[in-house]
Amino acid sequence: MKHIPLTAAFLLCFLLCDAQKFVDAYNSGNYKKSLSLAQKTIDKDSKNLDAYLIKALSNMHLALDPETQEDFPLGVESSLTTLDFIILKDKKEVFIPAHQAQVDTILDNVFQLAQTYYDNEKPVKSEKLLDKILNIDPQPEYYFLKGKICMDREETALAADYYNRAAAKIYLDAKYGRIPEPYLSEAFVELAYSIYEDRDYANAYTIFNRACFSLTIAMLKTNILNFWKASRRLCLDIRKREFSMCFYPILIPLTIF
Repeated sequence: MKHIPLTAAFLLCFLLCDAQKFVDAYNSGNYKKSLSLAQKTIDKDSKNLDAYLIKALSNMHLALDPETQEDFPLGVESSLTTLDFIILKDKKEVFIPAHQAQVDTILDNVFQLAQTYYDNEKPVKSEKLLDKILNIDPQPEYYFLKGKICMDREETALAADYYNRAAAKIYLDAKYGRIPEPYLSEAFVELAYSIYEDRDYANAYTIFNRACFSLTIAMLKTNILNFWKASRRLCLDIRKREFSMCFYPILIPLTIF
C-alpha cells in the first residue's frame, strides 16, 4: 500500500522538474529547447496549461527571430492554435487572466502577421487570422482591418458594420483612458461616409462627435484634412445650426495648432 503514494510523489516531482526545465529554457531565450521540453511535458501530462503556453510562446519567438524563422515559417499561426486550445481547456477561466500579458503578446503578433498578409495582397490569409483573434479578444484595430478587407471586396454594408465596431470600441476604451493608434481615426471617417451615403446625416454627425471625444489632438491634427473633407459634404445636407453644434468640439483644438 505504501508503494502507490511513493510512486505518485515521485511522478509529481518528476513533472515539476520538467516544468522548471522548460520555464528555465524559455527564460534564458533558448526557445528551441523550451519548445522541446514543453512538448515532452505535454506528452506526459496533457492537462499542463503552463507547458502549452510555453509551447505557444516558443513557437512565436522562433517564427519572429531572423535566425530561426526559416525553420518555423508557421510559428505564429501555431502559437495561435495552441492558444485556442488553452482557452478551450481553461474551463474555470482563471489561467488566461493570470497570463494576460503573454496572451496579449501572442495576439499582437498574430495581428501583425494578418496586417503583413493584407499588405502583401493576401487577404484570405489575413482574414482567417483576424476571424480567430476577433473571437478571442476583439480590438478596434482588428475590426478596422476586417472592415478594409470587406471594403476591398465591395461589401460596403459589412465593411461599415466593422468600422462601426471599431469606432464603438475606440469610443468606449477612451472612457478608460486608452489611446488608440493614430491611423484608427480613419475608422470614424469611413464610418461617417458610409452613413452619409445612406442619407443618415444625424448619425453621421454623431460619429464625428464621438471622434472628437475619443481621439487626441495630435490625431485630429494628423487627419484633420479627412475630417474637413467629410464635413464639407455633410454640411450641405443639414442646417447651419446643427453643423456648428456638431463641429464645435473640433474647432476648439484647432485653435491651438
